[in-house]
Amino acid sequence: MVPDDHGVILFRFGEKRWIEKIADGNLSFSCAGAFINQAKKTGNTVQGDEYEGIFARLYPDDSRIDKMKKRLGNDLEEINQNGYVLLRRKSAKLKPIYCFYGYTARDVLEDANIEQLGENVIRHEFDERMFGGFSNSEDVKNVLSEDRRFTMISLQPKPFVDRVRFFMALNGYGFKMGKVNYELLSDDTFFIEPTSEYNELFYKSPEYSYQYEARICMKNMRFHNIFERFDLDIGKLKSEEYHINYNKLYFVINAVIARRK
Repeated sequence: MVPDDHGVILFRFGEKRWIEKIADGNLSFSCAGAFINQAKKTGNTVQGDEYEGIFARLYPDDSRIDKMKKRLGNDLEEINQNGYVLLRRKSAKLKPIYCFYGYTARDVLEDANIEQLGENVIRHEFDERMFGGFSNSEDVKNVLSEDRRFTMISLQPKPFVDRVRFFMALNGYGFKMGKVNYELLSDDTFFIEPTSEYNELFYKSPEYSYQYEARICMKNMRFHNIFERFDLDIGKLKSEEYHINYNKLYFVINAVIARRK
């Protein structure tokens, strides 16, 4: 029995020059500040999100706003939007983050129209935005653009997660890995307690739910600016641990559905 929150298969979308580095064992971390900047500067709201790292959306008279001002001081950023006050920590924008498409057992059950127990064939279609939003060009026009062509890599979850955990421990890095929650931010108001875990980086607007995103966040590390990167070496992947593809596709899962005891 596969636990609901365990990955069935993982993906990463991007340009050929970056995706092939994953097969070589290189994970390049960016940060929420870069995603915010990308949305503002380029209008790309697939990779970019202007509201990354928001930990609260409150009415202006909510007492928690003043409490956060006193507690967080200069680290607090306030954004007035349509009668609400959005709160974000400036430090949250500089935490190294690695994102990937994490399709879990729970997603299988939600995707599928399960009519009977036993073996079921479940087909998953990627949202079209996943193919167009993570590379500059899906079509190779000439040889010079080859390294920028659309590329995706599929990863076997257990070997990938085991590698991440091993090399994080080997280097003494503190990290958090988990699925992004798309439900909380659909509420009229919300508040995520700001702690050293930076849990707000694992919440996004429901408009991004098509990305099935999971993340790795470096808990004890902070960039100096939004353009900085952090590379984690997890060792060259074995051929059976991944597959690289340059075309649009869907995938099919043969799942045995049983009643939970």
